[in-house]
Amino acid sequence: RYPPNEFGIYRGTDRVYDAWRAARERGELRTEYLGMRPVPELDGKPCHAIRRTCLTPEEDGLTHVTIQFDPDTLLQVGAVLMAGDELIGRYHFAHLKLNPRLSVDRFTPDSLK
Repeated sequence: RYPPNEFGIYRGTDRVYDAWRAARERGELRTEYLGMRPVPELDGKPCHAIRRTCLTPEEDGLTHVTIQFDPDTLLQVGAVLMAGDELIGRYHFAHLKLNPRLSVDRFTPDSLK
């Protein structure tokens, strides 16, 4: 659904922010905090879940979006996009490691072959 240069945690969160801000400016932002819920795609990790219901269908017929936030890092680690009962897309960032330590030889010419 998204090319590599538009994929990732930052881009996904940025898209959510832009869409939700635009909905708020139109007076159409409807959200519900669903609480901490285990996310199967993240090995059952409990995450904060927030659902937005679109008053009028948006791009691709989008009617609601559920986003999930890691309670430890507060990063958005999941999103589920629905058009009625039809799944449009499901994005999850499992096994996320922030600032991992990499060995100095990780990016040598030989290691990139």
